Amino acid sequence: MNQKGFANIVLIVLVVVLVGALGYVTLINKPSPSITPSSPDNTEPTPSGNNNPPQQTPIVYPDAKTFIPSGASFVREFKLDFESDGINEIIVVFSTNVTGGVQNDTGFVILARQTNKEWKGVYNQPPVRGAGIQVSVDSIKASDNTQGLFVLESEAGAGTSADWYIITKAMKKLDRRPVLDQVLNTKNDVFLGYNGAKVVNNAVVEIVPGYSKSAARCCPDKPALEITYRFTGTSIEFVSVKELAKPQL
Repeated sequence: MNQKGFANIVLIVLVVVLVGALGYVTLINKPSPSITPSSPDNTEPTPSGNNNPPQQTPIVYPDAKTFIPSGASFVREFKLDFESDGINEIIVVFSTNVTGGVQNDTGFVILARQTNKEWKGVYNQPPVRGAGIQVSVDSIKASDNTQGLFVLESEAGAGTSADWYIITKAMKKLDRRPVLDQVLNTKNDVFLGYNGAKVVNNAVVEIVPGYSKSAARCCPDKPALEITYRFTGTSIEFVSVKELAKPQL
């Protein structure tokens, strides 16, 4: 082997040894990766410094008297949250005829707040015509907490007679007469008025004088009936009936 070839072999060997030595030194001196300790599971988040709940804009209720018909007299205002959304609807009772200080020919309007924050009439009950007829309102609640408006139209004459119904959150008027008629049919009674009704513990209790089909209105000839109704949120249901002593008219 000539000297030139031998020198090339020596040079290659030296390069390989040098590369291997540099790789070993680099591997030994390579720093270990840093590990950031994780936070314990029960670590509380750093408070933001402002834990106050967001402030809600207060509801501005309108002057309800501006929604009654022109020339009518304001009787009363009643608030009821039909939707259970924290915003009350407003029931405004008014009269178009005042005689001797008595509010006759009474009606009402229901106001609801719209998405644009304006108030609008969503139900209008025209005045009930007749001397001595008055309208009163009350709240009634179903078992699921749905609220309704109990409306009683009373007429004072020789005796007090009452008609009543319930308005639902859908602004639908529920009439109890189908339930009443069914109860009277089972008792072989007829309805001649002189009744009364009121809300008692989220139910409606109605007292109805007992009349046979041949009786005169002045003279009930059967025991009075105490009928209890339940408001379901969408309907009026029968609960119970019991006989009472004959009423003195």
